[in-house]
Amino acid sequence: MVPEKGLEPPRGNPRLILSQLRLPFRHSGMNSVVQWTLCIIARLRPIVKRLVIKLSRLVWKETMHKMTNSNIYSLKKGESMPQITLTGQTITYTVTYSKRRKTVQLKMVSPYVVEITAPTCCSQAYLEKILCTKARWIVQQSARLANIAECPVNRTVEAGVPILYLGQSYPIYSLSDGTPAKVTLEHDRIIIHGCSEQAASCQEILKQWYLERARIILTERTAHWAKRIGVQPTRITLRDQKTRWGSCSSRGTISYNWRMIMAPPKVIDYLVVHELCHLLVPNHSERFWQIVTKHLPDYQTEQSWLRRNGHLLTRIF
Repeated sequence: MVPEKGLEPPRGNPRLILSQLRLPFRHSGMNSVVQWTLCIIARLRPIVKRLVIKLSRLVWKETMHKMTNSNIYSLKKGESMPQITLTGQTITYTVTYSKRRKTVQLKMVSPYVVEITAPTCCSQAYLEKILCTKARWIVQQSARLANIAECPVNRTVEAGVPILYLGQSYPIYSLSDGTPAKVTLEHDRIIIHGCSEQAASCQEILKQWYLERARIILTERTAHWAKRIGVQPTRITLRDQKTRWGSCSSRGTISYNWRMIMAPPKVIDYLVVHELCHLLVPNHSERFWQIVTKHLPDYQTEQSWLRRNGHLLTRIF
């Protein structure tokens, strides 16, 4: 019987073939049938290994899928968001599951609401346990956001409401006098000219003024500090973000959040120095902070202001 083409035994000296296949053992007394069988096993070994790996991965995915369906809390139609009581305070939380996340992230989106982003394998009981361990931080952030909510600054773009510009609050005055749309800073107040009856019109005019001022001031401060630090960015851009104040790309492009125009000048300088130092050190290592400290010895004061008041800068627009 002639064996199939794919199973044809190797030709040549069996001992030489066995040595080339690197079998774990060889015996000089083996007959040709045993040697041929061991050759086939040696050839099939890597194929079987790959099949076992693929099978184990499929079993793992199926197990994780069952754990997800059985343990993860899912909000049913018409059901309210889950709540938990921490130190006598009722906190509502939302859960978003991500396959890419490996850790649990907590974010306070309002004084009494926590947004949780978690891996898909986390159960509701596990997430509530984490909330209990972070109870002190959650209560502190809740109180901070409650104070911000009571603060009238940057609450809305309406006549008489104070808004921030370079760290100072100025009341808004709007004029529908038929003049071209523009914003002026006069007598400790911000006047919006050319407003229509729609509040959206005043908002857009004010936002364009902020963008123009941010482009001028941030460009000037970047040129000033770049000369002192000894670096030169390739490009400066403004972005509309609510989670980042600035960034520095590997190509030397520095991007700023235009809302920084509402922060005090010293805080703006801290952000500029921070991003320019990333041109020298692209991470937040000890060497990076040493360079920042060299140019701004009290940078932690400005950093703290941004952490405490950053939420005010993103309330409007």
